[in-house]
Amino acid sequence: MKKCIAVLTALCLLLACASALADSVSVNGKVVSTEKEIVTAPIGGTVSKILSTAGTHVSAGDPLVTLDTTVVYAQESGVVRLFGAPGDQTESVAARYGAVAYVEPDYTYTISASVKYAYDAEENRLIHPGEAVYLKGYSDSKHTGRGTVTQVSGNNFTVEVSTGNFSSGESVLVYRKSNYAVSSRIGRGSIARTDPKAYTGEGSIVRFAVKNGASVQKGDALFETLPGTFDHLNMTGNQITSTVTGIISAVSVTPGSVIEKGAGTVEIYPDSAMRIEASVSEVNLRYFTLGSQVTVEFPYLQDETVTVSGVVERISFLADEATETTEEESTDEAYYLVYISFASVPNIRYGMSAVVSSVP
Repeated sequence: MKKCIAVLTALCLLLACASALADSVSVNGKVVSTEKEIVTAPIGGTVSKILSTAGTHVSAGDPLVTLDTTVVYAQESGVVRLFGAPGDQTESVAARYGAVAYVEPDYTYTISASVKYAYDAEENRLIHPGEAVYLKGYSDSKHTGRGTVTQVSGNNFTVEVSTGNFSSGESVLVYRKSNYAVSSRIGRGSIARTDPKAYTGEGSIVRFAVKNGASVQKGDALFETLPGTFDHLNMTGNQITSTVTGIISAVSVTPGSVIEKGAGTVEIYPDSAMRIEASVSEVNLRYFTLGSQVTVEFPYLQDETVTVSGVVERISFLADEATETTEEESTDEAYYLVYISFASVPNIRYGMSAVVSSVP
């Protein structure tokens, strides 16, 4: 009698195990992305550099592409005055202030002179651009200084004042010699304050290279622009940055290519969209219902098997036409793609193999 009970108990255990095994199904899958983010250009321009390539993991805000800017340089030394702000259109700033930047030259005054009052000698009527001259006040001889002839037009010429204590509107005699010899007088003119040099541009301001009120030298950069406009004046600089954290799947621009505002530049698979995709036969779909718990096994992750929990998130209503079977396995069964979200796994990569098992 005891032997019969033991046999029956063993049979029951075997049947229970068989039932448990029958209630669990495993299928092969792979790591995929269920979404893709297209990063678009916030403004048009020419691509300068590609900063990240396909397969690179990036964080939201990381620079992806750099655009070439147009740099506006100072044409003379002086004090700079700036208007507008990064993101503003240069045309709008210029319409309000006359320019984006002004440089007040180091030479404060210019002289509009004529040879009409030159000493009566032929050589004094031949003025040469670039020659150095000496200046003396017509009414106050204590006002002296130096300058350079910048323009000549017939009997008239212009002098750029480099040194001297003069005032606007003052009449000044111009000499070739530093001793102000009468025989070296080449003309007379009137002092005028030099107008600041205006600098505009095209497109939108990206950044200012100097501070307002700073002293600049000829050749110094003043500001940079990009063609077009930023949305709502929301200046993002000349770098196109990632909008999500994830893996770059494709880069659609190349250095030197010209892109328009809104053009797609980089495609990213967001980390939040990483899933396991498995093709499940219609017979086994009952083991993988929406919201059901599963285990996900990565057999080749860093030479070891890693197992984590997962949840069935989505099941396609269309049969998977790409499912391949051998001739021996060939049946009329339909297969459906099942997508499983899973717990975070370090060093996981797209395309990795996975084994998904239903939980009894």
